[in-house]
Amino acid sequence: PIQFTRGSYDYDLTAGKYTMHWASLTEMQEWIRTEEKTKTIELHRKEHRKNRAKEAPAWTSKHIYVCSRQGSRSISKYTKKTARGRKIPSKRILTGCQCRLTVKTYPGTDKVLGRYTHEHSHPTGDANARFVRIPAETRLRI
Repeated sequence: PIQFTRGSYDYDLTAGKYTMHWASLTEMQEWIRTEEKTKTIELHRKEHRKNRAKEAPAWTSKHIYVCSRQGSRSISKYTKKTARGRKIPSKRILTGCQCRLTVKTYPGTDKVLGRYTHEHSHPTGDANARFVRIPAETRLRI
C-alpha cells in the first residue's frame, strides 16, 4: 500500500474522511451559496486555522462553517435588564444545530476537500426563511 503524509490531500482523499471536493475555493463558495438558496439556510465561517508546521505542511488551511442557527460566536455574558419579549424569536437554538462544513486547502494545488454534515435540528426551507438575512440585491429591489 502507498503511504501518504497524514493530513495531505491524497491521504484525506483515500481515507474517505472528506467526501466532498471542489476544483477551487471559489467553486466551494459558489456551492455554499447554492446550498443556502436551495435549503433557505445560512452557513457562517466559525473558524479559520492555518497550518503552523515549519517543514513541508501537509495542508494549508482549514475553514469551519456552521449553520447560523448554531451561532458562530460564544454566548454573551451580558444579561438583559428588561424582560420584554421579542416579536421575532431569537435565531439561535439553545441545543444548537449540528450542520457543519469543514473545508481543507492544500499546498501546491487549488483543489479543496470538504466534510459536510447536512442534518439540521430545526426546520429548513420556508419555515426557516424568517431567520435568514435578505440578500443585498433583493433588499435593493424592495
